[in-house]
Amino acid sequence: MSSLGKTTEIKLSDLPIEIQRKIPYSIRTKKDIYELGKLPFNLQYLITEYYERQSSVDYDIAFDIVPYQSNLQDFQIINNYYDLVAEYIQNYLVITRGQYPFDPTFYSRLKYYIHTKDTSTQHTLVNNEIRRIVRIVSSDLELPVTVEKLNILKNEYTGTDVTYRVYLTVKINNTPKEIQLQLE
Repeated sequence: MSSLGKTTEIKLSDLPIEIQRKIPYSIRTKKDIYELGKLPFNLQYLITEYYERQSSVDYDIAFDIVPYQSNLQDFQIINNYYDLVAEYIQNYLVITRGQYPFDPTFYSRLKYYIHTKDTSTQHTLVNNEIRRIVRIVSSDLELPVTVEKLNILKNEYTGTDVTYRVYLTVKINNTPKEIQLQLE
């Protein structure tokens, strides 16, 4: 009930017990539905105050939010497990030592491993690190998540700038989800 008027019908049995106890027994037993304007003023005030305190906003399911810069909104809502898993994996893969506030010993070694010179060692270390992060996300969210495909491309620009693009495909409840991130 967003706006209460004198002709708004109120069902007394829908009111909380603490409000029902404040309504005289003679009114409660006569009938259950009343027009708000026909009740005594003190009861009108009590019932109106109760309905005005009630939240009239309904929210959909939101598992998490992502900061999103725009003119109209500050956050983008994550409302499905697939995007949630992808966002968590991306975030965990770029965390450096001491950056995670709730557990400073937790960090991803991906950036360190990706710069290893020996390509076979690099492949093994990177694979193990990504699988470790995916296992952490899978156990945290209690969802079956597996790594399906991993591809790392090295982009060399002029000078000393080197960036790596990580393309990762994970299966979440047997549904593939693509994840991309860039490491410098």
